Amino acid sequence: MKADLSLEQIVHVNTREKNCLDLVFTNRPSLTNRTEDVFGVSISNLTEIKAEATRLTSSVLHTLSTDSPVEEILQSLKTGLKSLVNKHVQSKMTSTRHNQPWVNTNIKRLAKQKQRAYKQAKQTQKWERYRCLKSELQRSCRQAHNQYVNNV
Repeated sequence: MKADLSLEQIVHVNTREKNCLDLVFTNRPSLTNRTEDVFGVSISNLTEIKAEATRLTSSVLHTLSTDSPVEEILQSLKTGLKSLVNKHVQSKMTSTRHNQPWVNTNIKRLAKQKQRAYKQAKQTQKWERYRCLKSELQRSCRQAHNQYVNNV
């Protein structure tokens, strides 16, 4: 089926033990630089996380007596859970709205200005600035794209 549609598989690494479960197809593989497996919370990590959470709970129960204040127990549980989260869960996945490689900061700035001008023009019915920014953004995008294609 993928050959009929001229698609190519991008992910070639095993993502789950000896199997490749991530199927990502594209009709333009030249636009994809690389793919890599990113650590996150998956089923394979879940057993390790559960074991550490169980150890955390039992250690909190053994170190603190039943006479300990609830706030102290809660605080030690919070601290332990935060350390588990920091250890096993990714804190940030970076992504960009404009995933084209030729989109630079100047183009992003122009896009934001154009969006603000559009909102303002809707209210005031003064479309001149919006149209000017729209054409400038379009010109910049075309120029950046052409430079990117020529350099590749």
